Amino acid sequence: MKILDSLAALITVARDDKATSTIIAESLEKARAEYRAAATALATAEAGYTDALLDSPKAARAAHDARADARVELDRTTALVSRLEIRHGETIERESEQALTSEKEAVEAEAKAVARALREEYAPAANTIVALLARLQKAEAAVAAVNQKLADAGRWEAEKLEAVEHRRDALPLPHDFHGMTPRSRHSVLVSTLRRVEGVCDGWFAGNVIGRSMTAVELSSLDVPEYYRR
Repeated sequence: MKILDSLAALITVARDDKATSTIIAESLEKARAEYRAAATALATAEAGYTDALLDSPKAARAAHDARADARVELDRTTALVSRLEIRHGETIERESEQALTSEKEAVEAEAKAVARALREEYAPAANTIVALLARLQKAEAAVAAVNQKLADAGRWEAEKLEAVEHRRDALPLPHDFHGMTPRSRHSVLVSTLRRVEGVCDGWFAGNVIGRSMTAVELSSLDVPEYYRR
């Protein structure tokens, strides 16, 4: 049966299994307002009926019918509020379950993608980094060796070569609270080979093969002295 009164739209929402919790919440507030209005109307009708009892029988019957109609409207709004409250709770629970399921599926999809990327991309990337670090180590050692020869020849002050990682086109330097942190503390070579105690771990935490080298291992490498500090 088609409902034509002021509660029609709210009743439609209460019966709609696809209504969202937001829509139901909005309808619930409107239904509560309708309930308050119906309660006020019933109180007015009750008072009118009491007064009409001392009037003509026709007036009393009319007031009686008005009171009955007001009671029906209050009962209807009470039932509507109750239904919407139940539907609101059910819908929130359903939406929470759906949100959790969606989140789980998204996390699982990303986890699978990362696992696949690790399998396909990590080894080549690690090999690239290892090769680059080997070149860096060799280049820094060569720079240090040439600088020593320049120093022996009395040409170091004018012609000294700058260390690879000290150059402006190398990685940018981080800063600490006191200004510029010494570059050797944040060296790619140092932080990849070992952790720097008392300072942040530099650009990488540990080396690409998954561990930090010991002091003995580090001392055996052909690395300029300023990388050992």
